[in-house]
Amino acid sequence: MSRFLKIAFCVMLFYLIIVLTNYLKSEGPVKQSWLKELPRHLDRVVTFLTATDDYPLPQSKLIKFTTLTPQTTLDKQNEDDPDKTQQKSLSPDILSVIPVYGSSVYQRKKDGVLTSRTDIGIKCEPLISQDQDETQRIESSLIDYDKIPLSPEFYINVTTSCDKYIQSRGFITEVTQEERDFPIAFGILMHEEIELLERLLRAIYRPSNFYFIHVDAKAPKSLLKAVSDITNCFDNVHVTSRLVKVTWGQYSVFQADLNCMDDALKFDWKYFINLAGSEFPLKTNLELVTILKAFNGASLVVGFPFGSVMWKYRMSRIGNVTGFTFMKGSQHIVANRKFIEFLRTAPEALEFAERLKPALHPHETFYNSIYFSKHLKIPGSYNGSAKSLRNTIVRIKLWKHAFPSCSGKFAHDICIFGIKELSLLTKAPHLFCNKFHEDFKPIVLDCLESWLFDKIEQETKTGKTQVNTTYYSNLDFVKNQIR
Repeated sequence: MSRFLKIAFCVMLFYLIIVLTNYLKSEGPVKQSWLKELPRHLDRVVTFLTATDDYPLPQSKLIKFTTLTPQTTLDKQNEDDPDKTQQKSLSPDILSVIPVYGSSVYQRKKDGVLTSRTDIGIKCEPLISQDQDETQRIESSLIDYDKIPLSPEFYINVTTSCDKYIQSRGFITEVTQEERDFPIAFGILMHEEIELLERLLRAIYRPSNFYFIHVDAKAPKSLLKAVSDITNCFDNVHVTSRLVKVTWGQYSVFQADLNCMDDALKFDWKYFINLAGSEFPLKTNLELVTILKAFNGASLVVGFPFGSVMWKYRMSRIGNVTGFTFMKGSQHIVANRKFIEFLRTAPEALEFAERLKPALHPHETFYNSIYFSKHLKIPGSYNGSAKSLRNTIVRIKLWKHAFPSCSGKFAHDICIFGIKELSLLTKAPHLFCNKFHEDFKPIVLDCLESWLFDKIEQETKTGKTQVNTTYYSNLDFVKNQIR
């Protein structure tokens, strides 16, 4: 082996050690992403070692030997000077560049200029109405821009003055008497992407409601501090008093939800809604109040019977548990206060929760089974003849098997919305939609946010909503509830 090949081999071996070390240090979804990247790194090694004078190494394969870490999303290499790194953590001054609502921070690729959706010349109406020519033009123009996320450090800086933060970010601080008389409690689970969380909170925030945010205990300290700094600017927004390390599919997801409920029960409200930080409302708060009033006390929990295979896979380790109509369904619920009180105080509910600890996805069984157990006689629970409630209006979530034409992308078989879904979302009767990724087609959330706040502005002018209460009051679970 020539001296050059020996040196090349040693260098590439060192590179692989760096890659594998970072892989072993990471965990969960991060480890999965590193595993997906491994073939690309091996391809680099093979390409490097097999390069000859006749088949030189392509410039795209040249490797800059920088320390690789899972946290690379905040930094962007300067192509002119690789030693200079441009931090994507923005200063509070950026708020003067973007509109209060309806725009992410965009950066023009050719010169690094920061700008907004409106300055780029993008209007949302053609996207929502599915104007194909304009949609194609907009998608082409967006190729020249990157979305710059608002980092935890940004929120830590911008919340040093709460009054300025609340005003500059457009939080709504006035409510109607109808909203004031009908407070809603929200539990929100989050572990990353703080900008999505803040935009969700801003859209649903009203001083008459209550908000309880659970931050994954595994999250970086900067993320927890940023969320805490945001909540400290409001009397009615709280980080939950207990934080747990959340593992997908395990009891810890369920426990995080329960922690939100426990804290919420210390306050006075009519309904509880649990959310993920990657969701967004399709209804204004006044519309939510109007719809929940039309529920007339009914809770809404999705549920359908277990199949034998699913039961064996998820529930085989819980032993013999009786006294409930076992159902599977979504963890996301809209529940009246009596239902939440039963979940957290009734001895049979507390014992049931304890028995579910060894189960997989217990949060997709607990609420659902209790809701369909008619003999428990919980006011607002289901008392109808249907054996399942599947397609309900809590949130719109497009699963791959039912909606293969998603124009965005699929993650865990759920559609991450693209532009073509905007028309569907703005017409849907659902209360919320799931879901978004911070760095994927941000124009979709921008336009949905713009559309929502346009509705809020119209409500402020007229004092009325456009909700068809007859539709909601005639839903099966509303008409057939336990009184």
